Amino acid sequence: EQELLMSRNDVIVDGGIARRLTAADPLLQHPYVELFRTGGLQTPDTANLDRNVIRQLIQKTVLYEHDNIAFHIDVLLALRPQLGELWNQSPEGFSMSQLRESLGITRKHAVPLATCLDKVGLTKRVGNVRLPGHKW
Repeated sequence: EQELLMSRNDVIVDGGIARRLTAADPLLQHPYVELFRTGGLQTPDTANLDRNVIRQLIQKTVLYEHDNIAFHIDVLLALRPQLGELWNQSPEGFSMSQLRESLGITRKHAVPLATCLDKVGLTKRVGNVRLPGHKW
């Protein structure tokens, strides 16, 4: 049930209580939502954006952020096939270098991405590798 709720963009879990976000929520209409959704893995640096809006989107679990690099939840969840392939190639866990090369991104985005994947629960860091997380 928790995995199903995490896969939906219109539901957040706050304090163990699932709450549906409605389209009437003006925050969900903010241009940042689409900016990060369409930005994919090459998202803008959040230090140059309105921190109040970013903070609210993080609280609503629309965005996950680390080191001023944020990713839309849809982008993170869409990485499941690539993560599965990385674990097929390296069952003992994949390295940051493997993640970076597999996704064709720089280290600047790879480290925050891996941290955000940990926050979502798709991965967990064990030493220098990432293993499937509790939401995998």
